[in-house]
Amino acid sequence: MADYVRANLLRRFFTMGWVTSLVGTLALIVEWISLYFIRNSTVEVNAGRGLGFWSDPWRYAHEPPMRFVFSVTYFIIFAGIALIIATILTGILPARFRRRKETKQ
Repeated sequence: MADYVRANLLRRFFTMGWVTSLVGTLALIVEWISLYFIRNSTVEVNAGRGLGFWSDPWRYAHEPPMRFVFSVTYFIIFAGIALIIATILTGILPARFRRRKETKQ
């Protein structure tokens, strides 16, 4: 029964990890696409004020608030990947040690 509960918990953590990574990746794609629309709205606002603007939407990725948004998204993706790796190692390593222990007895 303990092995069943442990396997179920590992499966849930693994699922949580890949869902977190997938959501983070989709958010990253949406953020990169949104840079084009952010640039257009910024150009429109700043053109009336006579302020300078960048014509390249990718430069906005390095400016606040986008730098913070991308950092949080990268953290979410890496947290999901870390959860997947931890789940795999937690599930595989104890099984190997158990096999070695059983063969020694």
